[in-house]
Amino acid sequence: MIVADTNLLVYLEIPGPATEMTRQVSRKDPDWASTALWQSEFRNAALGVIRSGQIDSAAAVAAFDRVEVLLGERIYAAATTAVFTLAVGNRVTAYDLEFVRLPPR
Repeated sequence: MIVADTNLLVYLEIPGPATEMTRQVSRKDPDWASTALWQSEFRNAALGVIRSGQIDSAAAVAAFDRVEVLLGERIYAAATTAVFTLAVGNRVTAYDLEFVRLPPR
């Protein structure tokens, strides 16, 4: 399983320099998971790409929908206690640990 941060999800579904490599990874291991944060972050990243004129809103919505299908039920909320424990001891943001400390399968 690949725990994908939002950048990886954007690279996969919104055409750019890293898209082909990300798709190769997806073909090798299609079992991807993420935190619920991906949705808001993806929308924000897609909005930036829309505003730059690289894609339109319909393409952004389609990309979002493809990621939802890819992740399916594998969208998790990180355990709060575990996130705080790791963050305090490691000088890492709680935000970053949302992607690192997901519940076990």
